[in-house]
Amino acid sequence: MILNPSATRRARMVGFAMLLVTFVVGAFSGAAFERTLGAREPARPAARCSTEPGPFHATPGSLIIDHVDISAEQRQKINVILEKHRKQADALWQAQRPTLRAIVDTTREEIRTLLTSGQRAQYDKLREARRAQHKKDGCDNQKEKPAS
Repeated sequence: MILNPSATRRARMVGFAMLLVTFVVGAFSGAAFERTLGAREPARPAARCSTEPGPFHATPGSLIIDHVDISAEQRQKINVILEKHRKQADALWQAQRPTLRAIVDTTREEIRTLLTSGQRAQYDKLREARRAQHKKDGCDNQKEKPAS
């Protein structure tokens, strides 16, 4: 069976494009998964709260660029860039939030099934304390489900 060279080339290009798209989607998903579940949740510093996570919502002084000696004009231009990309990051986060929330909830529930009743009570108490601190910090807009 002899294949047309242009058909072979097209099939390879389509295959390469599909592989590239798969890689990019996998990279973003992996990064989001790692951010959500991969690390221990650090204690939240007081008054460090925003409606969305990530570097685009960082507190003043927490970005690397904040420690570089830049002019006021450069700072203004950087702020414009950050604001532009903050909107993009927020849109991506909002689109993925339900999926990530479901993964986190499922993971927590699977972990709870491995615990004894005493451990589950301790786990639930710690989760409730974390939610209370979150609410106290003014970050209660996350709408987490109780005891998950």
